[in-house]
Amino acid sequence: MHVRSQVYTDRALALLEEYCKKLKKPEEQQLKKAIKKVMGIFKSSLFQALIVQVWPSIYLDPHVPIDWRFDSEPTRSHSNVLRDDL
Repeated sequence: MHVRSQVYTDRALALLEEYCKKLKKPEEQQLKKAIKKVMGIFKSSLFQALIVQVWPSIYLDPHVPIDWRFDSEPTRSHSNVLRDDL
């Protein structure tokens, strides 16, 4: 997998895991289950293979914000989307 895409995938998994830990109420369990399914997809070899295929087109697409393409780390604009809601 492209190194940068792996950074973003790992970051997303870490944020989702952190968010799941905060879901304790009975009415939040369905959401927690759905998030865990998404996490499983992110970890799957099929997802990893698709990212390898798609990442170059995202990376080179002029319509994708420049900070998404060239930062070594995700910026606040997209790395803390889930964190802001915690």
